[in-house]
Amino acid sequence: MIYSDQSPTWRSRVIGYYSGTRCPLADRKSFLLRIDPEVIDAMRRWANDELRSVNGQVEFLLRRALSDAGRMPRQQDSSQKKPRGSK
Repeated sequence: MIYSDQSPTWRSRVIGYYSGTRCPLADRKSFLLRIDPEVIDAMRRWANDELRSVNGQVEFLLRRALSDAGRMPRQQDSSQKKPRGSK
C-alpha cells in the first residue's frame, strides 16, 4: 500500500516518529532466529494466551530470564542520562 505524503495515515506510519517524538520501536534491533517448528508453535499459543505478539512474547521472556540471572542491564534514570554527543 502506498501513502501520499499528505495523508494522515502516512504520517502515523512513519517509523521512528509519533506526534513529533521518537518512537521506542525505532531503537529495536532485528536478527534472524532459527527455531524448531514445535517451539515456535508453542510460543505462538503462549503469546496468544497472553495477548502478545510472538515477538513481544520472546522479548518478554528474554527480559525475564536476563533479570532472573542478574544480567539485565540497568536503565539510567532520565535525570542522569547524558545528552547525545557528550562524553
